[in-house]
Amino acid sequence: PAYQDYTSKSKVTAALADLASHKTQFEMVISDGGTPTVANAGFQAAETGACSTIAVATAGMTCTIRDPGRIGTSSTIALNYAEASGSGATAVAGGFSCVTTGVDAKFKPKGCS
Repeated sequence: PAYQDYTSKSKVTAALADLASHKTQFEMVISDGGTPTVANAGFQAAETGACSTIAVATAGMTCTIRDPGRIGTSSTIALNYAEASGSGATAVAGGFSCVTTGVDAKFKPKGCS
């Protein structure tokens, strides 16, 4: 079971890495006033070895984990995006937050909810 847990956690981490490597391009599209898509966010396809489907929208990027097995049914991992807002003392930093759906807690990468 320990090895199976290790490989399952690695699969979720690989899915997160597939999304994280496109954060800069995603933000560039937003900065230029565009609407992010799979293509202009820099993905070569709407799937990767770790993701059976990748969805991209203004709210962020989502990966449906390929063959989740022990991870959980219909497991997804997402990098949700929020733009910075306000100024001075009321400024709120923008950026990405990692959110999982259907992922068993022991397989979630640190920093993901």
